[in-house]
Amino acid sequence: MNNTTSNTLTVLSPRTGRPIRTIAVADPYNLYFTPDGSKAIVVAEALQRVDFRNPHTWRLIKSVRIPSPGPDHLDFTANGHAFLISCEFAGALYRVDTRTMRVTGRVAVGGLPVDVKLSPDGALFYVANQGPRAGVTMISARTLRVVGFVPTGPGAHGLAISRDTHELYVSNRLAGTISWSTSPVAERSPPGTWAEARTCSRSPPTAPSYGPRTASTAPSPSSTPAGGG
Repeated sequence: MNNTTSNTLTVLSPRTGRPIRTIAVADPYNLYFTPDGSKAIVVAEALQRVDFRNPHTWRLIKSVRIPSPGPDHLDFTANGHAFLISCEFAGALYRVDTRTMRVTGRVAVGGLPVDVKLSPDGALFYVANQGPRAGVTMISARTLRVVGFVPTGPGAHGLAISRDTHELYVSNRLAGTISWSTSPVAERSPPGTWAEARTCSRSPPTAPSYGPRTASTAPSPSSTPAGGG
C-alpha cells in the first residue's frame, strides 16, 4: 500500500489484512511490478520519476526521470518489455523499456491523461482523459500513434476491462457516471467501430482540483527497507 506523504509502503498480510512490514521509498504515488516479477516500479509523481527496485530487498536499481510533470498510471506491453506511463499535467505519455530502464518514446494526447490499460489482444493502449475533451484515447502499442477516441463523460479517470474482455468500463468522476463500450475490445477493430459509450449515473461529487503535487520530505532513492533488507 502506498503512503505518499510519509514516503513509505505498507505490506499487508493477504491472510489477515494486517500490516506486517514498512518499506521506506521516495514519494510512492503508485506501485507496479513487471510481469516477470523481476522489478518493482515506484511511481514518484512529485519527483517526476519512476524508481526501479529489487522486489525482494527493495534496494534501488535505477531511477528514471520522466520528461514531463505528473507521471501517474501505467500499463505494460504484452511481452512485458516496456510500459506506457501517463503524465497528467503535460497531456502526454511516455514509453519506458523495462530492461534498459530508459525512456524510448512519447505520444501527445492533450488534456489530462490518467489511467492506462492494455487491450486484451495487446494491440492498443486505452488512456482515460479527464478533459476538457473527456473520454478514452486509443494508442497503437506498436507505433505509439493515436488511432481513435471514444467520448465518455467529464473527468474520465479509471478504466476496467470486463472478465470476458468484451466491455471497457470508464469512471467519469466529475460527471458521477460510469460509461462502457459494448463492442468487443479483444479484437483489433478499426477505429470508430465502437458504439457510443453508454452511462449510468449517481449524484456528482465535488470537483477535485488538479495540479502538480509538491513532494514531502523524501528519503534518498537508495533508502533500504525499514528494519533492514
